[in-house]
Amino acid sequence: MKKLITLVAVVATVSAMARPGNESKFDIQLGGKTYQGRNSLSLEHLFKKNHPRLNFNNWDFKRVVLHAKSKKGRAQANLTIGRFQSRSEFIDGNNYDFHNQGYFHQIPFEAPRGDRGAWKIHLDGAVKVKKITLVGSKIRNTRPTPPTRPTRPTRPTPPTRPTRPTPPTRPTRPQITVECGYVLETLWGKDIKKFRSSATGPASSDVRSRACIEAKNRCLHLSNEIPLTKCSKL
Repeated sequence: MKKLITLVAVVATVSAMARPGNESKFDIQLGGKTYQGRNSLSLEHLFKKNHPRLNFNNWDFKRVVLHAKSKKGRAQANLTIGRFQSRSEFIDGNNYDFHNQGYFHQIPFEAPRGDRGAWKIHLDGAVKVKKITLVGSKIRNTRPTPPTRPTRPTRPTPPTRPTRPTPPTRPTRPQITVECGYVLETLWGKDIKKFRSSATGPASSDVRSRACIEAKNRCLHLSNEIPLTKCSKL
């Protein structure tokens, strides 16, 4: 089980804060912290703790140097970046030097270019770590700033067309209702049934003719069924 990394001493030391393209060194101080068994050190996490104003992803790191010593000289360390994994390197040391302040050894790791993923140093054994040094240069911003396009002039608002006047309303013709009647009678003049119809329309139209036609048609319809009858206008 990998142990969580606890930062014992946060001492940010920037050896060379150079211009973009020049090589810079960043020290992650761990103050001789002791690790037992298998442990993983997240370089991105430790870098952020030591250099909170810098962005880890804005730097192209080419080398990682581990300053450490082991208790029996058999401990190992390796660097992983995403899927990349370096070979394991032995960490020199002995029991006497392990408990003293000095005698830290440098274990360098070359970082491949273009690899993406988590940067970690994996330790296996009893190890004391003084610091981790990251060496690299700042990534240049290769994308040029696009020129600002000139603002197009605003087209003037066309003048509003005058509204056409509403034509005057034509006067409505007066409406009239006309009634017309027919009587069904025998040939000798005896009334059988009277039919009346009405129609509505303008006074100058054939409203009277329409009323009479309807009444006459109803009368003739019944006259066709009764012999010896006729229709007469009332």
